[in-house]
Amino acid sequence: MSGNNEKTLKQAIEDLLRTYRLDDKMREAKVKTFWEKRLGTLISKNTRELKIRDGILIAFIESPVIRNEILMGKSALIDDINKELGEEWIRDIRIFA
Repeated sequence: MSGNNEKTLKQAIEDLLRTYRLDDKMREAKVKTFWEKRLGTLISKNTRELKIRDGILIAFIESPVIRNEILMGKSALIDDINKELGEEWIRDIRIFA
């Protein structure tokens, strides 16, 4: 098979996700998985909800101590998330009770 229409499986899946507008949902699922891996079970259990809107990760966290801890390491966390995604998708993190 040769020609201009050849794609890798990865490219085909990415095109499919984009076509059906599922690419943002896929990234969001990766962020949620990475959240627990990077921050651990304790913080993950104290996180009621994670949302992503326009490049802003919104986290609802019950513990004020954990909220403060995340805010202090916010820049590194944003960098780590974007590295995990392979692109600069998260611009900011906002934490709410």
